[in-house]
Amino acid sequence: MKKKKKRKRIVFDKHHILPSSKNGSNERWNIAIIDKIKHNVYHQLFKNRTPVEIICYLVEYFWSGQWNYVELALEKKKSVRAFERSSK
Repeated sequence: MKKKKKRKRIVFDKHHILPSSKNGSNERWNIAIIDKIKHNVYHQLFKNRTPVEIICYLVEYFWSGQWNYVELALEKKKSVRAFERSSK
């Protein structure tokens, strides 16, 4: 007889996009509901940095100051959004 697999229960956390420690509000636009484990990993990696500080940190320490990666990501996002709008 096979044992039933126990489903892992996912626990969610409120994550402030702009950290409350840096005057981020509790407004809906500043809150993301994310998996608690991912939330902990996020703070291990990025501490309480703002999104802009995180991007600057990644460019400086991981991408050798190459901002073109950020520019490419923004261009990709723009083209995806344009495609989504045109397919409605």
